[in-house]
Amino acid sequence: MSILILLFLNLMLKTDPVIITCGKYNIQLPLKDAYKKSEHRYTEGIFHDFVFHDLSSISVHCGSNVSLPLLGNKNKGDTILVDDQKIVRYTGEITYEDAREKGFFSEDHYLNSELTILIEYQSDSSMSCKYLNTLQVKK
Repeated sequence: MSILILLFLNLMLKTDPVIITCGKYNIQLPLKDAYKKSEHRYTEGIFHDFVFHDLSSISVHCGSNVSLPLLGNKNKGDTILVDDQKIVRYTGEITYEDAREKGFFSEDHYLNSELTILIEYQSDSSMSCKYLNTLQVKK
């Protein structure tokens, strides 16, 4: 079996929104396509990773004691205001070790919190980009 078929066998199909609580924030991901979810815990926090069939992903990090930004250059972030919340947004290209084509990322770090949301994708039509505009972060 190919790796892609094995990946599809491990995917879950959900219709309910995924809700993650991180401190004073509730993150709502209305994921309606197949995805694989994994969680990686460490002493001060957790990474919630959602990988789609096109290998794009959304990662929600809630915690401390990590070097931020996760992928971005700390000198190249833009501070933006979204719903009265200051966010530092980092964007850029990713070169994968396994020789996949080049990818891109968008990383939002919510200031004065432990919340970081990372989107990795290969093109604007990637599954993770589809959900970028529907993702909701509420206090």
